[in-house]
Amino acid sequence: MCLLTLLLLLLVSLPPVVVLKLGIDAWATYVVHVTSLVQSGVLGHVPNLS
Repeated sequence: MCLLTLLLLLLVSLPPVVVLKLGIDAWATYVVHVTSLVQSGVLGHVPNLS
């Protein structure tokens, strides 16, 4: 079975709270990645809000 299909089946069978948690984790990872890019100077023209 394709891994993506298996992942979709797992996602559908999960309760909404777990899906929300996964979404929050993904968002946090994205924010940390963007923050590290800003700090490394790649996006240095963007004002640092922290």
